[in-house]
Formats: sequence, structure tokens, C-alpha cells
Amino acid sequence: MLADIGLGIFVALIASNLFGIEVSAQLVGISVLFALLPDADFLVHAIAHRKVGGKYAHVHRDLFHYPLLYLGIGGVFAALFGAVWFFVFMAASLAHFIHDSMGIGWGIKWMYPFSKKISKLFSTKEGDLSMNASATWSEEELEKVAEEKGNEHWIRDVYFRWHPVGVIENVVFIVAIVTLLYVIYG
Repeated sequence: MLADIGLGIFVALIASNLFGIEVSAQLVGISVLFALLPDADFLVHAIAHRKVGGKYAHVHRDLFHYPLLYLGIGGVFAALFGAVWFFVFMAASLAHFIHDSMGIGWGIKWMYPFSKKISKLFSTKEGDLSMNASATWSEEELEKVAEEKGNEHWIRDVYFRWHPVGVIENVVFIVAIVTLLYVIYG
């Protein structure tokens, strides 16, 4: 989540430069909101099913984690508000989807509705992290791998202990905050 917030801040800063507009709380806030919005399906699952944490963190990605549909429909709606908001929506959402396709997550269905395959970068088919690999799973294959290799305590083990993915996500967030402060007060 911290990396998504950082990515949203970076999108706001890029939009500010591209469109020659001032960095404002509104621009940063909406950009961060767009970077987090695909995970609203996590809340839906948490309320409805209560089986979304630990080994089952991947099951929430079935409402808004379909990039072709999400970006297509959302992009049309965002375009109604102008080029700046179209760019911010598209860039922040795409950053979120790319982020969800790397690291410790189980990937997303990039080509849905044309394919139900779940894809991830920097992971082996067995779910192990690898800088030289990518993996594609069917829903059934992913369930099996998540059951075998999923970490019931992934939040604690990645974000509150020394873990390369947690370090990278925290660094993205901190660099985004420092860059934002520099741009505002620099």
C-alpha cells in the first residue's frame, strides 16, 4: 500500500510537469486515490467473505483488477473531466497494476476478458521470487500454489521484518514524500 501511495504521488508530480499545473493537495490526493482505488475490491471481500488475508490475499482481485476493463471504462469516465484527470487516472491505475504484478503478490488477469490467466513478473511458476522469471497461472493452479506456498503472516513478514520487497516499497514511499516536499518547498 505504501508503494501505491508513493506511485500516486509520483503520478501527480509528473502530471504537474506535463500539464504545467501547480502541485496541489487536490492533485496529489486524487492521484493517490486513483493509485489505491483498484484495491477497493479488497474491502468488498473483507466485508462479504472475511477470507482475504494471509494465504488468501489474492482472492480479492476479481472486481477491479482487470486492467483492460478497468482502464477502458475508467479512462472514458476520467476523460469527461479533462486531459489532466484522464492522465492521472490512467497512469496511477496502471502503476498500481504493474505493482500488483511484481514482488510478493500473486499477479493479475492482464488480458481479461480474453483470458483468465493470471500473470506476474519476477516469480517462478512455483511462486518463488526470481529476478529472471515470469509466471502465468490458471485460477486452479494459483489456488494450489497459494495454498502450498502462501504466507499466512505476509504483512508482518514483509513489512515489519527485513525483507527486500518491504524495503523497496518503503523506499518508493519515502522517496515520493521527499520529492513532493522538495517540489513544494524546494
